[in-house]
Amino acid sequence: MSDFLSEDLLLPKSGHQTLKSLKEAYLKQLLRETLVVAAQNQSWNLTPPLYELLAGALKTSPKSVLEILSSPEISPIVWCHQRKNDFPGFEKRIKEALQALPGSLLLSLAANKLLPPGGAKFLTDSQTEIISHSLGFSMKLEEGRLGWHFGAGSVSALKSSGTEGQVNLNSETLLGRRPAAAGISSQLCYVTLKPPRPIKLALKDINPIAEIEAHPDKTGNALDLGGHSEEDWRAALTQCLDWILELWPDLFEEMEILLKQIVPVGYSDTRHLSASYREAVGTIYLTLHPHLLTMTEALIHEFQHNKMNLASYFDIFLENAFFPLYKSPVRPDPRPLWGVLLAVHAFLPVSEFYRKMRAAHHPVSQTPDFERRLKEIDEKNREGMETLRMHARWTPAGRALMKELEALETRHQGQRVS
Repeated sequence: MSDFLSEDLLLPKSGHQTLKSLKEAYLKQLLRETLVVAAQNQSWNLTPPLYELLAGALKTSPKSVLEILSSPEISPIVWCHQRKNDFPGFEKRIKEALQALPGSLLLSLAANKLLPPGGAKFLTDSQTEIISHSLGFSMKLEEGRLGWHFGAGSVSALKSSGTEGQVNLNSETLLGRRPAAAGISSQLCYVTLKPPRPIKLALKDINPIAEIEAHPDKTGNALDLGGHSEEDWRAALTQCLDWILELWPDLFEEMEILLKQIVPVGYSDTRHLSASYREAVGTIYLTLHPHLLTMTEALIHEFQHNKMNLASYFDIFLENAFFPLYKSPVRPDPRPLWGVLLAVHAFLPVSEFYRKMRAAHHPVSQTPDFERRLKEIDEKNREGMETLRMHARWTPAGRALMKELEALETRHQGQRVS
């Protein structure tokens, strides 16, 4: 068992120390893996070597480097590359994503002025797209350019005769617009939902395993606005986040600590689907839905999955996590106990949010559908918890988590309205 308090993984605690400590440990582990990738990959035409550039940046501002590595254009690529044997059929996508990693990483290092005097050169073709979550856009070279030159706060296109089209990388002045420069094209990739907060709507997703899907009613998580505008998505997600901020500010603060982006994956007016990946901590995939409470549920649900994905880098919770399979309270297909645990860990906080909304006499809570849905969630939580009580073989970390799950479930069952 790790040194972290697994019983603090369910509901937010004052100060959020457990989540902050988990994230800090995760980022240090991610750094080690990134340095391994940087040292092993010789196919990048990069001067100086990426390992050397990272080592120098770490001496200047380790906190900034760790935050850059947590970005969605960096961390999923590192983890997928290191575990590529676990993703048969996705080797090509992982390899292609890896080729762009140095440029994306250097773009953010340059924006933070963390490169050495003289900067760095990255020779690559015009098909390689580099992207920065913090800046909010991606960049590509126009035909005939040889690569990139990254400096302190700037990037330029390389030509045989030198450089051209310098772009000054100031996140404040560039926020919400794409820069224009000779030899360089750019595209907005993120919409900030609540400036200056970090959670953004993604208009591009480079997670190489986003097409892997375990849910029987889905076919992957390719980015798709579902026929709606960016503004439709921004308005809907902003309202959902506003409700969480208003009714459960501690949970909103936790989201700000961990979440980076929400990836749109279509629209449906009949059902809502969402997803998270262990290799992409900080990312949520979800569909647009006309009922914003349904979307708010999904945000809370998938954020809880992100917390468990983060914790899974350090703790094992079940001795029989993946076999055999059991009936799931929330899925039509049989699930391993790990999936059942994830379900109740996600939906117990959803039930808690409903109760906060009802206690605040929120207008949305004053409808028959609200109470019907709350009863449905409570019943599914009871069913999932019974499955865990009957079949789970807990590790010490798992027992600590189960103790908190049972306490919350008991409170909710005692508050149920007949």
